[in-house]
Amino acid sequence: MGAFYGSILIKSKDVVRIRTVLEAVAKDSARKFLVGPPLKGWVSVFPSDHGQDITISASIAEQFSADIFQLMVHDDDIFAYHFYRNGRLTDQYNSCPDYFGGVSEREKQEQRGQPEAFSDLLVNRSNLAKIKELLGEEKSDKFVFEHARMQEFTRLVGLPNAVSSYEYLQEGERDGIQGWKNFIHVPDLKAEKEAKRRAKLELKAAKKRLQDEGLFLSELLPPGSKKQAIHAYVHCCADTLRGGFLVCWGSAFDQISRIPLLSFNPLVSKIPVESGLMFDERYVSFEMSRSGKWFAASHGKVQVWNWEQSNIAFEIEHPTFVSSLGFDQHERNLIIADSDKIIIFSLETGRKAYEFEIGSGGRGGAALHPDGVYLVVKNRNNLSLVNLETRQIEKTLVCKGTMALDLPPREEIEEMVKGIKKIQADETVNELSSRMERMIPGSALVGRKLLIPITEGMMKFGFNRQGDILFCGTNKGVRAFKWSELMLAGNETPKPVYSASCPTEDPNGAYVQDFFLDESRNQLLFCGHYGKICYLNLLTGKSGILLELPDKLWITGMALSKEGIALGCICRPCFDDRNREVSRLQFWNYPALCQRAGLE
Repeated sequence: MGAFYGSILIKSKDVVRIRTVLEAVAKDSARKFLVGPPLKGWVSVFPSDHGQDITISASIAEQFSADIFQLMVHDDDIFAYHFYRNGRLTDQYNSCPDYFGGVSEREKQEQRGQPEAFSDLLVNRSNLAKIKELLGEEKSDKFVFEHARMQEFTRLVGLPNAVSSYEYLQEGERDGIQGWKNFIHVPDLKAEKEAKRRAKLELKAAKKRLQDEGLFLSELLPPGSKKQAIHAYVHCCADTLRGGFLVCWGSAFDQISRIPLLSFNPLVSKIPVESGLMFDERYVSFEMSRSGKWFAASHGKVQVWNWEQSNIAFEIEHPTFVSSLGFDQHERNLIIADSDKIIIFSLETGRKAYEFEIGSGGRGGAALHPDGVYLVVKNRNNLSLVNLETRQIEKTLVCKGTMALDLPPREEIEEMVKGIKKIQADETVNELSSRMERMIPGSALVGRKLLIPITEGMMKFGFNRQGDILFCGTNKGVRAFKWSELMLAGNETPKPVYSASCPTEDPNGAYVQDFFLDESRNQLLFCGHYGKICYLNLLTGKSGILLELPDKLWITGMALSKEGIALGCICRPCFDDRNREVSRLQFWNYPALCQRAGLE
């Protein structure tokens, strides 16, 4: 994704008047603004939503008679400006006017830019020719990223504090911005800040209450300053040999030469200790086998330790980023997956047993059947079965599902039916369902819901110990399929034995980020961007919510301690908070959560 910049420059020093105008615009448009101090006779205004709404400058110009520029970069593909003088749009420019669809030749001409309209504003009149060249069509192919054109334009015109956006400034990206401490916010944020302060106190109290109830065990935050911690990520797995968890903090941006692997048991300690292992890369993933015999880690290379003996047993050259490491149930093989390749490394021979140019990456995107004959792989969001004896893809299955749409209120349906009757006098209300099915093939009307067939994207796979059930995490929920039925299936997956959907209110998608099977309780736990851990009972088919985090966080991974008590959750800030909050590890009392949910 490219950059999104948006600013409005007003030729004035009257910040008080500008603020009054912006308060009225904010009320009408539901926008927020950051307003800079006067610099070189200009006041910078940064509207929310990256300043992509070109009507904002028009609204300001209606109430404030001054020279006004609205500058915008969209996804680094477009640079555009609108220039107002005396309340009228005097000039406009768009580097790619038909980006969002075809426009007429007249509209293209109108958006070519006529800098003579504001030439009197130039400090150096000789810059006029340079601006015309900058805006010229013959120059357009020289700008790979359009924010470079915006920077050059503001330099030539003499517009200070222009190249940024409301969101970037709020997230701390303020390089090149002058006088940040003198910026003001419109509307006033006192009430919003007070609400956030109360919310923090309530969150702290909620966590304290959950701790007192024996549900919440502890929380680990990334090391370092808040600025460093914001960009930190965490990986965690259960130490199935010694108990507790193995934890590693890294950063996608900071240059860290050596990263320690930490050991932490929330049942016996509040502070993690170093395990003695150090990793060399910022991007680290690791996993431990079921019994704790093997520990594998990817950090620029893949290494496998004999965990009990604490020594390296194997080292595998793998220069590309590894998205997933996993062991088969018999602990005979290590499965290494990246974005387009699957490697099965034999822990018995110490060699690569299989290598396939297949897969779509993702944690758990490949699983080996306990019989050792079939490999299940996420292949372009579908499910592929690879026969290891023939080394061929035996079949690729599409997972079909349905999406339920609530119908409008009954009165609106009745009006729609009346309209249909006028068109086709012989049609009745009962025939509405068949009409819907003809409109959307395979759809059906059930009660007040329209069921529409969809294709679900595969995210993660896993088998039960016997290998007769394959569990799939999709972008809609979890599905449990009989292995025997999958082997007989044609092009689509069979009907799942059991299934559970993710919470539908999630605005960021219902993807299953992780799941694991609790064999002792015969239930599958799954999590995602909805801040909840859900369960699916494999005896009754009942599903529900085991835990809803008190924080506004995504849960991207889970691990259950060897003791079966501590449930570790990898938590990340939601998208809107990604540059304000930090990733963390939370540990919960799993038996107590099950008891509270009536699952004991």
